[in-house]
Amino acid sequence: MPESQPLSQRYNDEYAFEPTQLSQPYFSQTQNSTFANSQVEPRRKYWAIFIPTQSDREILKIPWNKSSIQLGRGPRVLSKNDVILPEKRISNIHCKITLGMQGPNGSGSSSITIQSWKEGESEPEVWLEDLKSSNGTFINGTRVTSRRMLQHGDEVSLGHSGTLDNHDVRYIFRSVGSKGAKMGQGSSKHDMVGAVYERYQVLDRLGKGTFAEVRKAVDVETGDLRAIKQIIKHRFAGNDKTLALFQREIEISKTLEHDNICRLLDYYEDPQHICLVLEYIDGGDLLDYIMNWPNETGGGLPEEHAMELSAQICSAMEYTVSSF
Repeated sequence: MPESQPLSQRYNDEYAFEPTQLSQPYFSQTQNSTFANSQVEPRRKYWAIFIPTQSDREILKIPWNKSSIQLGRGPRVLSKNDVILPEKRISNIHCKITLGMQGPNGSGSSSITIQSWKEGESEPEVWLEDLKSSNGTFINGTRVTSRRMLQHGDEVSLGHSGTLDNHDVRYIFRSVGSKGAKMGQGSSKHDMVGAVYERYQVLDRLGKGTFAEVRKAVDVETGDLRAIKQIIKHRFAGNDKTLALFQREIEISKTLEHDNICRLLDYYEDPQHICLVLEYIDGGDLLDYIMNWPNETGGGLPEEHAMELSAQICSAMEYTVSSF
């Protein structure tokens, strides 16, 4: 692999990586109305697909001729890693993904079983194993203490259960078996695991809450700026009331169209995530806007400007109340 490439994009030549559109300058994609790097692939080629939640990473597509891959920070010559991740929270030898349950002597599932998976008779069994990493490997926020089989839509986090400043190594697992192929090839795009990361280049974080975070994003088809609210379901597992509130937010937001209300333009949902694609509005938080207003007396808005903003807020509230 040429040394001129970023370290985060180096990989073993035998391995089947594909760069995402997200890792390329978005303006080069504006004339392309199709997804050049669509993750929907025949199951005859790959037994697992892992979609990164960050734009500087590549889609992991694991071919049938490779029964496992190893991820870590150490160089391949010393660690035998197939995927090299340079972040400090990643251990030199971090975790391993295998097709079928691998035995202690290296034996795995029978060739007959693997062929049945390849033919689509059932879902391939994809297992994740943490290799005694210092900061852990997590599935849907829960630390992996032994081998664990992945389910379609699972979120795999390396080095931390969620997102940290300057550290976000997360992948969404998309099965290529009967369920995964069906969702990828025949259902709505909103049901496709990781589809939001195909359509949008996710950029810096704008805000974060207990259950969700908002990131700036670029539509790779048009170049338009968007804000994406990423709601992570497993962070409120068992709290059906909170999930119902988010669902209600979506239903209400879809019906609202007003100059003073941030519009919901699109949404995506998979087993672990809800992503709301919102109109991007520059300027930041209203409180920060007020406190940072240049004023010789020590902050605060001029009365006329405060009245203007208050009128806009009241107009939006009146519209919302009258709509329901």
